Amino acid sequence: MNTQKRKLAAIVFTDIVGFTKLSSTDQNKAAELLKIQREVFKPLVKEHNGDWVKEMGDGLLLVFGTVMDAVECSINIQKSAASIEYLDLRIGIHQGEILIDGDDVIGDDVNVASRIEPFAATGGIAISDKINTSLNREAGFDTEYLGKPKLKGVEQEVKVYCITSHGLPRTDLANVSAKLDDKGFKWNAFSITGAALTLIGIIFWINISFIGIGVAEEEEVPSIAIIPFKNKGAAEDEFFAYGISSDLISDVTETGMIRVAGLNDIERLDHPNLSYDDLADALLVRYVAKGTLWKMDTLFQLSMELFDTKNSEVVWSNRWQTAWEDLGMIKDDLANKILENLQISVIKNIEQADLTNNSEAYEYYLKGKYRFDKRVTIEDLEIAKGFYKKAVDLDSTLIIARGNLATTYAYQSNYDRAIEIYNALLKYSERVNNEEGVAIATFGLGSMVSYKDDDHIKAMEYYERSLMLVEKHNLLILKTKLLNNMAHVYRRLGQVDKSLSTIQENARLAKQLGDKPAQIYSLFALAGLSEDQDEVYEYYKEGLSISQKAGLKNEEGLLLRNISNWLIGKKEYASALDHANRSREIFNKLEDKEFEANSLDIMGQIYIEMGDYKKTLECAMESLGLHDEIDNERGVFYATNNIGSIYHEYIKDYDKALEYFSRLSNQTNPKYVLTYHNSLGKLYYSMGDYGRVLEDWSSAHEIAIELGLKNWEVRLQRSLGHLHSSRGEMDKSLDFYERALESFRNLKSSKRVISKNLADIGRVYFIKKDYDKAMVEYFVKALEINNEIGNEMSLANTIYLNLCYRNLGEEYDAIQLNELIDEEKDISFHENYRIFQLLGERSYLETAYKQVKEKGEALSGKVRERFYDYPLPESIINAFEKAI
Repeated sequence: MNTQKRKLAAIVFTDIVGFTKLSSTDQNKAAELLKIQREVFKPLVKEHNGDWVKEMGDGLLLVFGTVMDAVECSINIQKSAASIEYLDLRIGIHQGEILIDGDDVIGDDVNVASRIEPFAATGGIAISDKINTSLNREAGFDTEYLGKPKLKGVEQEVKVYCITSHGLPRTDLANVSAKLDDKGFKWNAFSITGAALTLIGIIFWINISFIGIGVAEEEEVPSIAIIPFKNKGAAEDEFFAYGISSDLISDVTETGMIRVAGLNDIERLDHPNLSYDDLADALLVRYVAKGTLWKMDTLFQLSMELFDTKNSEVVWSNRWQTAWEDLGMIKDDLANKILENLQISVIKNIEQADLTNNSEAYEYYLKGKYRFDKRVTIEDLEIAKGFYKKAVDLDSTLIIARGNLATTYAYQSNYDRAIEIYNALLKYSERVNNEEGVAIATFGLGSMVSYKDDDHIKAMEYYERSLMLVEKHNLLILKTKLLNNMAHVYRRLGQVDKSLSTIQENARLAKQLGDKPAQIYSLFALAGLSEDQDEVYEYYKEGLSISQKAGLKNEEGLLLRNISNWLIGKKEYASALDHANRSREIFNKLEDKEFEANSLDIMGQIYIEMGDYKKTLECAMESLGLHDEIDNERGVFYATNNIGSIYHEYIKDYDKALEYFSRLSNQTNPKYVLTYHNSLGKLYYSMGDYGRVLEDWSSAHEIAIELGLKNWEVRLQRSLGHLHSSRGEMDKSLDFYERALESFRNLKSSKRVISKNLADIGRVYFIKKDYDKAMVEYFVKALEINNEIGNEMSLANTIYLNLCYRNLGEEYDAIQLNELIDEEKDISFHENYRIFQLLGERSYLETAYKQVKEKGEALSGKVRERFYDYPLPESIINAFEKAI
């Protein structure tokens, strides 16, 4: 008897990402994961009227009577899986006819569903066009077209989408191993119908027949290079051609619907002398737009043509003449002409438009943009600022000029003036209900309070308001900058997961827009989150390559500086110095004195590692001079603090250190006051005045708590743990260390930091003579972390670990210890005394005694007596006198 029957169904396939790897490393964990999957998901499938057909290894085959049951169940499955370790799913959904054969289902459409699943992001859902058509009729669902998959053995044509609403991640095709049909992507307008797509105040609705001057037979992502206009007028009119072209490229890019070659990529080519085909090949585009601009008295003559390199034909060309008084409309008119001839309809939203009928103001804006973008010297920046100011004075409604004016002040480290301009722009934009202006102003204010005041909570409030408007109006270029800054703030606030997801979103957007600076800053951010030093270097190298090819000198200088820092960690000091110096030379040519000073700071750090403290001090003094020259209050403060620290920590001239730190005593900025007390506390700690240290570090700790600066708070908790340990107050020390450890873990700090903190606690338990707890629960765990990340334990912690071994009657590695001792440049009295206790060599006791006496003699009478009475100095003195 034939028990087979056919019916229409929604078919769901799931797969656990990384299950094969998990099975190879931990079979028990893998088996437990399948059990959890079964227990959690079966009730959900039943709740949504589905059939649990079968389990295929780690995958599931599910069948539902309706599309919405399948989709809603899949969304709930992903939400449940998100909270379960290792249960990272991809889900594919298709609708078609199935053949029910007993307890199994088979058929062509079942195969289609299984082939769609690999196109889902981890944690995401991929769907076929049949499912997508159903969702288009449902409110609240957003989808994104991915392409046509290659479906071996399947005759029907299938298109794949991913669901992007309901908190589900977009699919990054670069991470998908399954292949798309060679014909590429189909431009889908249905999924963006009704979205607000802004062209500096102009909202686009994209027609279905997007490209091909009619619908192209071959489906593709639209791509165009807009070559800067050739200026046929006087040389001094070059700014017209450049500024209008630059804004035109930004506007078309801002739609998010066309892949537009970046201006930096175009300008590195000899584009005036390249053919259309050569330009298309070099820039990986299909369409090339070229034009000329000629200013003649009060008239502009323009010409433009749009060339299709695929069909080798000019698809549109035109010549026209515009009066000078209509200058503010030229760029928008050009944008409309290009987009109309690519079959794009335009609907203007006048309320949000940033247009001006003041031609003189717009001309000054173009002059400012040209001078700013082409700047080489400080004078260029000052001139650009002057042009922007004139544009704003002539027309205060020109929002982009007001935003750019604030930027010039920020580049000159005049953050207070930048904040004034952004605040004025915010008030104006709110009054006239211009939300794009609000987005620009709140982005700028967030950047200023984050950088100037380290007020990351306030910065995030501004950024979140800006992001809401950026997404509402699809301001994609501003969005890349905003996401980059938000990722940085999330990291500073200890929200590492949010930081990472924001960086990843920004990297996808930057790649989509071809925005090279945004791509580079995403790589910067990824490097900042990675604990794999080889991976960090690869991020920097990739960014450096992009910056050099695109001619982005500022970014190149920053990357050279960061690579230099990385090389310091690898102890490759000659190469580090070369990279830092190359960075410094770039910023010197750009006359960016603040960044040049930062490169000098890196060079000073390299000289510290090389033991050349004279050179270190020279770099620090030169850095201070540069900050002082541009009246950079923040730079002057930190450079002065740095010089004090050099005198303190390396030259050991405590009087000079105190002189420089004293210059900072009249600060009113709470962050500066915090830094001052922290630095002064470190100095007095080295001098042995632990009473004064307690005053300074306690003050700094209170300020950190008041300001909500978690990173500072936890660092000072650890410092106070050190202090109380030195004062013999072991319970207080343990309290601060344990609070620091909990804070480091909550902040998801690096494993290196966690390792150090574990060793801190281990030392306390050693001093309390609980050797077993010190070793097993703390030092051994710290050692395991160090081995895992390829980091060496410090000499001090190695000594304490070996002392634990010896006190517990176990063997220790004396050879390794002696090697560490030989490598150490500056061994403290603490360490010398512990080495004496471990090895029994009297020379270390004698050295420790001399160090204690030298430190004590530098103190005043009562402070000296207190210092000698602290547990460790007292033990050293007693041990030495007993040994005489």
